[in-house]
Amino acid sequence: MLDDAQQTWADILQQQGIHYRHAKLVLFRDATYSGCGSARSATGPFYCPADEKVYIDLDSMTNSSAALARPETLPRLMCLHMNWGIMCRS
Repeated sequence: MLDDAQQTWADILQQQGIHYRHAKLVLFRDATYSGCGSARSATGPFYCPADEKVYIDLDSMTNSSAALARPETLPRLMCLHMNWGIMCRS
């Protein structure tokens, strides 16, 4: 997912003459601290523009088939992808 999202935004922004800097991936369990503040499992996947990192809680994705079957998973991933792109433009 990360490589696909990065390639998508790199292509879109390149067409607009904007250079895209690849984000780093941070995998965590329970809680972590990001450049945007603290995050818990309930936060869901997110992009932090302050440190240019994508944060994904492993516990929420431990059983990927069960995670993908949950109705809230797809909207969260779509939101992450959209917000990531919006932040990359600024």
